[in-house]
This record gives sequence, C-alpha cells and structure tokens, in this order.
Amino acid sequence: MFQKKITNYILFQNNLKIKYLIILFFLVYLLPMSEDKKERYSKWMCELCSSTFITDCQSRWDMVSCDCGKSSVDDEEYYTRFFGNPKLINKSNNINDLKDEA
Repeated sequence: MFQKKITNYILFQNNLKIKYLIILFFLVYLLPMSEDKKERYSKWMCELCSSTFITDCQSRWDMVSCDCGKSSVDDEEYYTRFFGNPKLINKSNNINDLKDEA
C-alpha cells in the first residue's frame, strides 16, 4: 500500500513537470511570435554633431555611435538603449531606403 502511494505521487509529480514545461514553451516561444515585429533598421541623427548613423535591431549588443562619439544607440528587438542626444529620423525594414535619404 505504501509503495503504491509513492508510485502515484511520483507519477503525479512527473505529470506536473510536463505541464509546466508545456506552459513554459508556450510563453517563451509561441507568445512572442504572435506580436508584431519591430522594423529592423533605424536611422538616427546626433543633435551635437549632426551626423547620421543606422542601427540594426537584430544585431545583439551592438552599440552604434555618431562621428563625435557623444551619442550612441543600442537598438534591439525588445528595447532601445541610448546615450547622449540621438534623434530618431526614420525606421524601415530595408536598409537601402535609409541610405538613400538625404
């Protein structure tokens, strides 16, 4: 009788682990897919030296700086981190659209 209770408890615990893994998989992989994706490229202008630079949100930990080095932007998929005085000019999924702008 005691052995049967232990076996049932172990099976119950394994079933809970499987349920938690399924929920975790849904939250981590399937839920972010349902959201709209951020546009990949962004064009920024430094308000101190007036130079422009382009960031790519799919590059991980890529801090892009202006010519004077006083403004920098790390534009990732889920957040944007910046230093100095950068000003967002435009966003696009095609980098050539941003390069052709005057």
